[in-house]
Amino acid sequence: MENQPTLREQFDDELASASSHPVLRPGYQKRKLLMWFVRVVILALMYAIFWEHRWVPKTLYVVVPLNVLSLLAIMVIPYMIKRKIEKTKAHLESVDQSYDDE
Repeated sequence: MENQPTLREQFDDELASASSHPVLRPGYQKRKLLMWFVRVVILALMYAIFWEHRWVPKTLYVVVPLNVLSLLAIMVIPYMIKRKIEKTKAHLESVDQSYDDE
């Protein structure tokens, strides 16, 4: 019979691959923040150029919340993923410990 990995090994492999995801790398977050900043600057320039059109100021009600959500996603999602991975590791350790105790 083939040497198949145990369920614990599969979980560990999944957690290791999730921990090495590009979203969790600091360089990725910096690059995304830089791209967000460039988009906001370009958007501000476009608003300054086209402000005299009567419909342009009304679009701020949509654009500003979307940009804030985008910034929050860039800042919060890596933190949430890291926290979830740590909780899962801790839970697996406690399950392992209780399994070993029995």
